[in-house]
Amino acid sequence: MPETRTLVVYYTRSGHSRSVAEEIARSVGGADVEEIRDTADRRGLRGYWRSFRDGMSKRMTTLATPGRDVSGYDLVIVGGPVWVGAPSSPVRTWLRAHAGELRAVAFFLTHGGSARDKVLAALARVSGRSPVAVLSVRARELGTPEASAMISAFAADIRRAMSSATLA
Repeated sequence: MPETRTLVVYYTRSGHSRSVAEEIARSVGGADVEEIRDTADRRGLRGYWRSFRDGMSKRMTTLATPGRDVSGYDLVIVGGPVWVGAPSSPVRTWLRAHAGELRAVAFFLTHGGSARDKVLAALARVSGRSPVAVLSVRARELGTPEASAMISAFAADIRRAMSSATLA
């Protein structure tokens, strides 16, 4: 069976999604990792309120130029924070820009609330793809053995799904 080329793409404002993305990359077997870089200043209280407003209005943003050609990957794992019950503007913008280049996707979220299913459905709509696996990590779970177990299970789900897709 050929090796699956995997890319983990994430946005982070606080660093939480970065730590999850890096652990996912290790768990799936050394995936490439790329951070989505927003050109809007989201630091501090002013940046928090900008993010809140963008989440409420489902605004797009302007992203810095990405470094990788996502069309060369068999699977792209995309994730980031939930903003006011919606995908973060940088993740939504990135998915819209690359939707036609994605072969298969998986999604992960970091959040403090309960909008998981709504946000995952929004990511699927924007990407035009049903995910092969999904992961949701709440802020209180970050860095715990439970989060590591969830990430391991997510990676196993991805391997099963991609193995089945390769065999089909």
